[in-house]
Amino acid sequence: KAAMYNSVLLGSSLPKSVAGNAILTVAKPMSALLGAGRGAILRNGADAADFRRSLAVYSGVKENFYRGLDLMRRRWKHINDNPLLAQKGGRADLRTARSEDLDKINDFKDAWLAEGKPVDGRVAAANTALVLGWYNNNKIVRSGVNALHAIDGFFSAFQGTGIARARAYDEIFQYSNGAFNKEYFDKRSAELFDSYFDPVTGLPTDEAVKNATAEVSLNQPNFLVNRLEGFLDAVPAAQPTFMFARTGMNAFDISWSFLPTSELGVGIGKARKLLRASTQAEKAAALGEHGLEYSEAMWRAKKNEYIGRTIAGQGIVMAGTLWALEGNLYGPGPTDAGERQRMMRVMGGNYFNHIKNPFTGEWHDYRGMEPFSMLLGLVGSAAYEATRTDQSVMEDIYRKTAHAITMNVTNQTFFKQFEPLAALLGKDPTAWSRFAANTANMVIPLSGLRTIVNNTFVPQLKDVERDLGSMIANKVFKITNTLEDEIDIYTGEPINYANPINAGINAVLPFLKSNGGMEPWREWLLASGWNNLNKYRMNKYTKAPLTASDRFFINNWVAKYGGLKGQVERIMKMDEKGKFTQKYVNARGDMSQKEYPI
Repeated sequence: KAAMYNSVLLGSSLPKSVAGNAILTVAKPMSALLGAGRGAILRNGADAADFRRSLAVYSGVKENFYRGLDLMRRRWKHINDNPLLAQKGGRADLRTARSEDLDKINDFKDAWLAEGKPVDGRVAAANTALVLGWYNNNKIVRSGVNALHAIDGFFSAFQGTGIARARAYDEIFQYSNGAFNKEYFDKRSAELFDSYFDPVTGLPTDEAVKNATAEVSLNQPNFLVNRLEGFLDAVPAAQPTFMFARTGMNAFDISWSFLPTSELGVGIGKARKLLRASTQAEKAAALGEHGLEYSEAMWRAKKNEYIGRTIAGQGIVMAGTLWALEGNLYGPGPTDAGERQRMMRVMGGNYFNHIKNPFTGEWHDYRGMEPFSMLLGLVGSAAYEATRTDQSVMEDIYRKTAHAITMNVTNQTFFKQFEPLAALLGKDPTAWSRFAANTANMVIPLSGLRTIVNNTFVPQLKDVERDLGSMIANKVFKITNTLEDEIDIYTGEPINYANPINAGINAVLPFLKSNGGMEPWREWLLASGWNNLNKYRMNKYTKAPLTASDRFFINNWVAKYGGLKGQVERIMKMDEKGKFTQKYVNARGDMSQKEYPI
């Protein structure tokens, strides 16, 4: 387990962690100010005093950076000096073998050696565990995991400062009848902040700071994940399938709190409990789950933060809907996986879950931009189904709804991994090949760095057969393999190709990866309902399956001599004049394809 985490996280995990922590850290004061501002305007249990309190709590920007750098330095030093000890206070997802466990293995090994057996599998297993323990404690090998530990320290300073300033502000107003003393406020908040962190390790000791830090790093405790981890301890072979389950469930929880309807009773977890609290006991219990002590001011502030999240979600949904209806935002696409693959070949790459830059015209991948990717995906799904030419909104509505929920909501959680697990248990040979290739890629050292190198110099799609060798070549050694490129039959260019500079930038970006522009004729072709020509898989003369080289030759020939791009552009101009597509949509109405085929 430790070897896999060290291999995977030594790469793009650092920019992903920085960006994820930064978004949620910035979203916290924005949400608090939005909620308090709305309360001050509507006078619904809050007033202008809540807004002034939020400004005071979140205005310590300069001190946050200095404190954050100091905590990052302390935590980096501590985890490099004491890797197994330091990880106990770090991310729960990354806790692996403990030093006392390795000591026990060594003791057992000595006892087994004393038995004098010439060949003992137990001794071999113990030696393997000890070698892996030594390897995983290497500072270079652990640098990805250690960097995450240090980054969490930097952003924990922002959470600690906010909580310290909130408590100091409430103290002043409690004992001074509302008179605010700036000098005393700064002094008291600094004293409280210092008491929240261990002076040597830099780890938080205050429950509220621990809770807030775990929230922005997507590492809060979760009942379902705890049960899953018990299963993984008993079945270690399933570990590669369920990596980072805690992070996914936390991303789901926090994304849900930004849904515009969360305030109306459909919130989940701690947010629901706090928003529904009415008595002092309920308010105290809800604040206790955040590590905070009860006071009316603290409860109102936390409630304002959650209300502010729903306001931000409302703005994103409204703006996203308008943008998507103009064809500038895509969700996960149609319900049929084969149709999605064919549409990708029309697009000349994967533009699903992408948003168009209004200034440059380039498309950017918004996946991973928590907590907003779920909202944008849902908006993209709804807009696509509402505007598609080849189906009415109500046709196959239940399947469309299930697909939108699966791809945009539960896709963030570990539940999505049960599908490949079911395929493995169903003895699907392709699923086993894919599982073996993914596991090999994670176990072989420097997986994260290899992925960056592969995606920088070989970003294009490869024509991958379903056998284990081809999958390993594409996953592990993509830059050195001889797999054929997937060719765009409209232009003859490799699909998803980008120059090494842009590809290198995309390889390390956590989200908003640039996918270039999509030509107008492609956008029109997609809007028309066309989902590409069939992909030949059989030689019509020999009846043998086409090889990757055969498909490469055919696609190149079609691109060179077929003239598909010019044909599409001519038809597009005809449609712009005659409005044939729009006339079909108007005539079809709510009828299904069976009743009124395209």
